[in-house]
Amino acid sequence: MTMFIRSLIFYWNTQKTLCIVWCCVIVYAVFFTMISFLRFDAFSYSDFDLAIFTHECWKILHGSGNISILNNTPIWGNALELISFINCLPFFLFNYNPKSLLFLQAFFLGAGAIPIFLIGRRKIYEPLAACLAISYLFYPSIWFANLYEYNPLVYATFTLLMAFYLFEMERFKLFMLFIFLSLINRTDLGIVTVMFGFYALLSKRSWRWVLGPSLMSVLWVVVGLLVIIPKFKNGISFDTYYPQFGKGFAEIIKNVFLHPDIVYRSFVTPGNIEYFVLILSPVCFFPLFALKEFLICALSLFQHLISIRPQEHTIFFHYTSTITPFVYISAVYGMMRFFGNRRVSVLICVLPILLSIFSNGMYGPLSKYQDYLMQTSKDAEDVYKKEMLKTVLKNDRVISSFEFSPMLAGRKDYYSFHFVYSGFLWDNVPYDTPKGIDYALINFQDFRLLSFYRPGADNRVREFLEQGHFGVLDRVNSVVLFKKGYQGALKLYEIHDARDEENLTTGIFQTSNQIRLKAFDVHKEFRKNGVFLNFVFHWKALSSLNQEALARMVIVDHTGQEVHIDQRSICYGIYPTYRWAPGQEIDEYYDMVLPSSLPVGDYKVYMLLFPKGSSAAYPLTKIDGNKLVGDAHTYTMLTTFSI
Repeated sequence: MTMFIRSLIFYWNTQKTLCIVWCCVIVYAVFFTMISFLRFDAFSYSDFDLAIFTHECWKILHGSGNISILNNTPIWGNALELISFINCLPFFLFNYNPKSLLFLQAFFLGAGAIPIFLIGRRKIYEPLAACLAISYLFYPSIWFANLYEYNPLVYATFTLLMAFYLFEMERFKLFMLFIFLSLINRTDLGIVTVMFGFYALLSKRSWRWVLGPSLMSVLWVVVGLLVIIPKFKNGISFDTYYPQFGKGFAEIIKNVFLHPDIVYRSFVTPGNIEYFVLILSPVCFFPLFALKEFLICALSLFQHLISIRPQEHTIFFHYTSTITPFVYISAVYGMMRFFGNRRVSVLICVLPILLSIFSNGMYGPLSKYQDYLMQTSKDAEDVYKKEMLKTVLKNDRVISSFEFSPMLAGRKDYYSFHFVYSGFLWDNVPYDTPKGIDYALINFQDFRLLSFYRPGADNRVREFLEQGHFGVLDRVNSVVLFKKGYQGALKLYEIHDARDEENLTTGIFQTSNQIRLKAFDVHKEFRKNGVFLNFVFHWKALSSLNQEALARMVIVDHTGQEVHIDQRSICYGIYPTYRWAPGQEIDEYYDMVLPSSLPVGDYKVYMLLFPKGSSAAYPLTKIDGNKLVGDAHTYTMLTTFSI
C-alpha cells in the first residue's frame, strides 16, 4: 500500500496536468454511471439497444450468437457487432447485470479525454490542451450519446482517438491493435479506419502505415457488407437506409459514384448544415483550420448524412461517436496553427470549456436537465413494475414493451413486443410471432411502442393474446402482466350485448351521441406497494366511431391545481372504440396507482375523453341534455379521496 501511495505521489509530481485530466474523467464516469443506474431503475430506457446488447452478451456466454429479439439473427448478421465478445467478460463479472454495460459506456466515453490531452500537449500549450480535453467532457454530443441508450458504437470514440495518438507516436503495432478494436465494433467502422491510410499517405509515412489500416479496413468492409451480413441478416436490411441509391450495398456504392446529383441533394440540406454548426461551435470552429485531420471522418460523416434516418442527422444519438474524435483532433491542429506551442492567456485556455458548457446549456442535455432529473426518480408505478418483474423467472420465455427490455433480455428467449404490434420485423418483412412465450409484460402507453403503430395493430394484439391463451396476472395503470394459460379473476375488459337501461342514475354522460358512460364503480385499495383506485367503467356504443377515443385521468388538489395526469387508451387499445359495434356494451377495468409524491390532503379525480391525435376534448353531455361546466375542457368527476 505504501509503495502504491508513493507511486501516486510521484506520478502527481511528474504528470500533474495529466492527473488533473484523469480526475475529471473519473468524475465524469462516476456521475454518468450514477445517472444511468438511476434511469435504469426508473424504467427510463425507452428503446431497445441496451436490450439487444444485453441479450447478445448473455447468448455469447451461453454458447450462441443468435439474437432472438431480431428473429434469431446472428451477431455477424447484425452489422458484425463482434465487440460483444469482449463486452461479455465484464458482463459476466458483474453477474449478468445490464448496468455493467452502462458503466463501461460512461467510463470509455469519459476516457476519450485522455488521448485528446496526450495529442494536444504535443502540439499546443499544455494547459490549453488540458482545457480542451476537459471541454470534451462537456461536449453536447458526448452527453447525448451517454444519456440516450447503450450502444457499443460509443467505444469507437475512445479507440479512434487512441489510434490517432499511437499514429502520432509512431507505435505501429499498438496503432493496428486499436484499428482492429475499432473494426470489430461494427462493419461501417472500416470506412473510418481506411482513412488513416489516406492520412498516412498525405503525411508521407512509410508504406506499412498506408497499407496496414487500408487493407485491413477494405477487406473488413467488403467481406462484411457483401458476403457475411447478406448471408446471415435474416430479414434485417441496413441498406434500406439509402433507398435513393438503390437496393443492396453493391448497387448503392455504385450509384453513389455514378449519380453525384443524388449525392448532392442528399448531403446538402438545411438539417445537415445545422448538424455541422452544432458539432463545430463548441470547439469554436477550429476544425475548419485543420481539414486534413478532420477529413479522416469524411466517409463516416458522408454515410450518416445521406441516410434517410433522421436520427443520423442529429447529435441526439450515438451516431456522432465516429465523428467526435476528429472534431477534437482537428481542433487541436487548428489551435496549433493559431497559437503554436507558446504560452497563452488563462482566458484563451478556459475558452473551450466555457464554449462547451454554453453549447450544452443552449442545445445539449443541460438545456433539458429537468427532463433527465425526472427520468431518474422512481414513482409508485415504477415500484409496482419492479414487483411484476420478480414474477418472471430466468428460464421463462418473455416478450415485453421497451421499458422492460433491458431487465428481461438476459435470457435465452427474449422478444420485443413492438414487432407484434407493428406486424413487421424490418420495413416490409412480416414478423413471424414466436410460439411458446410464457409471459408478456406490456405497457400499452409506452410512447416508443406507440410510435410503431400500423393499421390493424389492435387486431394483431388480440390475436397474439388469444392464440397464446394469455390471462391477466397483474395490472397497474396501463401496464399489464400476462401469463400463458393463466385463468384468474382479473380482466381488462368484457364485451356484452345490450343490457337494460331503466335505472340510469344522474351524472352519467355521453359523447356526441357516440359513446355513453352508463355507470362506473370505484373503490380504494391498499396494496403492499401502493394505494390504488380500482375503476370499472360501463360503456355503451351508441353509434360507430371512426376514431379511437382516449381517456385522460386527472387528479386535482383542493386548490383546483392539476397534480397528476395519466393518459390511457380505453380498453388498453386492445379493443379500441372504433371497433365497437352500435348497441354493444363494454365493461372496462382499470387500476390506477396513486402517485407516492402526493402530499396529505383532499383530492378529486376527473376524466376527459378526446380523439386520438387531437387535443380537443369530446363534448360531454348529461343524459338529460344539459351541458356540463368545466374550465378549459369538460370533465367527468369520478371520485374524491384523501391522503
